[in-house]
Amino acid sequence: MKLLSFLLVLAFCFGLNQNILAQEELNFEDVENIETDTIVPFYTGWMIELKASPLFTFNSYTKTQYESYTHEVSPNNMYDPQMSVISHLGLAYYGKNWGIHSGLSYFPLKENFVVYESNSKLVGVDSLTTIDRIKGVNTYNYLSIPLTVSYVIYLKRFQIDLRAGLQFNVSVSKDGLTYDFKEKKVIDLADNYQAFQAALAIGMGLRYVVKDNFFIVVDPFYITGINSIWKDSPIYAWKRSHIGAMVGIAYGFSPKALK
Repeated sequence: MKLLSFLLVLAFCFGLNQNILAQEELNFEDVENIETDTIVPFYTGWMIELKASPLFTFNSYTKTQYESYTHEVSPNNMYDPQMSVISHLGLAYYGKNWGIHSGLSYFPLKENFVVYESNSKLVGVDSLTTIDRIKGVNTYNYLSIPLTVSYVIYLKRFQIDLRAGLQFNVSVSKDGLTYDFKEKKVIDLADNYQAFQAALAIGMGLRYVVKDNFFIVVDPFYITGINSIWKDSPIYAWKRSHIGAMVGIAYGFSPKALK
């Protein structure tokens, strides 16, 4: 009788233990399924982007000569760029934790141009003895080709790109006035303007995964010019910088999930 009772207790404990193990295994599978559903896999493949941004432009001037020209005109406040909008059609390829980005951007740009005349000489607007001025609005249209590389960080439904590279700006049209520091007079903008300008570009891309291959993107960026806008200026180099934040959508073609 004692032996039978012992066997019954042993069988009950064994059955209870198996039931607990089965329940734990089921809960573990549920957790795995939840994690698989909520964590977005790494994305690799081609992606196309359509986005736009307000564009804020800043000018900087660097002296290139000091001794030969003692009566130079200051360019400070001669050019006052206005806010514009940049549109971008992008193409990118992503590996597991890296990306290569290019595309085509378009942006118009307007800036106020003004110089003042005093004692038959043109001077910058900082002068306190101005008696006349030459004023106009310069207009430009640019096409830009960026070429950047990125490191990609994945945070569930968010993907972050840290980007750096180059941007090449080509002026397809321009109209207005500029100052010729060599001849010391106001001339047509087209006579002393670089049509091609190279720039350094850095930025961050933030993508939110709507579906496996559809994204909402926000890309803040900073671009600073490398070469001078003036073709021939014996005193100053004129460079532009831009900041903005692209907002748009992206679509991935034939995405591959890397577990």
